[in-house]
Amino acid sequence: MSTIILHDCVMFDGHSPELLDGADVLIEDREIKEISNRPLKSASAQEINLGGRFLMPGPIDAHFHAYAAHVNLASLDDWPMSLLSQHARTHLEAARQRGFTTYGMRSIEHANLIDKQKVELVAQRGAYVVPTLVTYDTLGKMRKELDLPASNIAKLKEIQTAGLTSIVLCKAAGIKLGFGTDLLGILHAQQCREFLIRHEVLSPFDILHSATVVNAETLNQQ
Repeated sequence: MSTIILHDCVMFDGHSPELLDGADVLIEDREIKEISNRPLKSASAQEINLGGRFLMPGPIDAHFHAYAAHVNLASLDDWPMSLLSQHARTHLEAARQRGFTTYGMRSIEHANLIDKQKVELVAQRGAYVVPTLVTYDTLGKMRKELDLPASNIAKLKEIQTAGLTSIVLCKAAGIKLGFGTDLLGILHAQQCREFLIRHEVLSPFDILHSATVVNAETLNQQ
């Protein structure tokens, strides 16, 4: 059994907005077994002093297209699977370097144009909603480089505004909001901007809670 103790970290556990300063974390066989505000001891453990560094669960992107090597999805029909797989490896490795550890979904995706009546229905059913604001924001910012038609640009502007409104409506109704990005091709590099866009209407805790605890629930990994 592999045992590691992380000493002296500032811990965000995904459940509470309060940070645990000076925390110790016990990890056995790659699973967190204990978080303590007192020093932990183990004769067989590898001990690492984090010196007050920040520690949190790896965020989860609940809407991730690893094989989307290009924004024009129709063009991928002619790409060999070997090439698509190499792009997928590159996208996944880059996301891991940005801190994301898991991908998948069990939710209502986007919900950009959801209205109050549908919000009430989603809340009654206890469903999860995963907004993906950064993909529309980035498409809008890169519309010239991507040579998007005028009809698409007009639709993007509508969705960008409605997306933030939908988050406010869902949160007010008590709906659990997950975290996703829905990016394609070269847009994958903008993954972390989803955090910044959501900050216009959500607190830092709400955003990190979505990317950790809520998304873990959608994957049955809570």
